[in-house]
Amino acid sequence: MYHITAGSQEWDTAGLHLCHCEGSVIFEMAHTKGIRMNLYVGNLSWGVDDDALRTFFGRYGEVTAARVVTDRETGRSRGFGFVEMPEEAARKAIAQGEGAELDGRTLSINEAKPREARPSDNRSRR
Repeated sequence: MYHITAGSQEWDTAGLHLCHCEGSVIFEMAHTKGIRMNLYVGNLSWGVDDDALRTFFGRYGEVTAARVVTDRETGRSRGFGFVEMPEEAARKAIAQGEGAELDGRTLSINEAKPREARPSDNRSRR
């Protein structure tokens, strides 16, 4: 078993699937407790951080991951984030949390969609 640290996040590799891809290590949680669902949470105020997101969604069930997306250059929130929960809890969060208020803003909560492939730039770089 290994211990992984990335920024403020820490994981033990017990229960993780590790995959080496193009020099990087990609890992994902093993689904030992059933199917997990990733939620998109929009219209977050700039003051909401990962912990506040985790606390808010904790009222609907276990939260396995909560992350507010930040700008790479400034570190400021981009106003949206993602929460991973067991499917049953996630469905409850969508049904009961959609339109709820967090830090003065009305939340938009949906099942996250897979990221679409970006078109490749076929122009030659000189």
